[in-house]
Amino acid sequence: MFQFRPMTHPRKFNIALWGLGGSGKTYTGLALAHQLGSRVAVVDTEHEASALYAARFPSAIVALDPPYTPERYLEAIHAAETAGFEVVMLDSLSPEWDGPGGCLSLQQANKKPGVWKEINDRHEALLKAINQTPLSVIVTFREKPRVIFGKDPDTGKAVVDKGDTTPITRERYDYEYDLVLHLQPTHVATATKSRLLTFRQGTALPANGDLLALVRTAMDPDSTLPASAVSE
Repeated sequence: MFQFRPMTHPRKFNIALWGLGGSGKTYTGLALAHQLGSRVAVVDTEHEASALYAARFPSAIVALDPPYTPERYLEAIHAAETAGFEVVMLDSLSPEWDGPGGCLSLQQANKKPGVWKEINDRHEALLKAINQTPLSVIVTFREKPRVIFGKDPDTGKAVVDKGDTTPITRERYDYEYDLVLHLQPTHVATATKSRLLTFRQGTALPANGDLLALVRTAMDPDSTLPASAVSE
């Protein structure tokens, strides 16, 4: 029997940040994490770069070394739950896809039939955990050019071009996240996907206090949105 209940404002948010090195993913991720909760855990694959901001964003950290299997990230999320954290930040999640021991590495090491389905199931289990954990989740992804394979219309020869940039992870990754931000080297954040009424897709603004205000407003629908934070 179906039993309906009144809708309530969500208690957790999942946010993804992607960009080149130096675009501010770690700093912005920590700032957002501390908007989502006071107890923040960081799973760090970036040589503990997040510790550079310890004075401004006090957090707990664990260094995640190779192999970057989906199960090791899963274990880290469950450890953060058990320890009573409110937010877990995965900085970076790209190695789980394209790092030592990550999904692509696992596929290259084992060519037996059906191995890709097995690896994909392991990856999906991690995505399921990101959605189902009661913790808010912040993830960062590294950035790479999108490679486009084509054919020269005049010569008929195969050509390879660079298209738009893309996060280093599986395609269609964004389903798991309420907000996806692309960070430019100029520290401007553009929402490439958003479920938040306060931050529509395509909105671009500096990764500063206005960005934090938008996320804070999304968490608390009764709060006041600053006029400076409604740019398109």
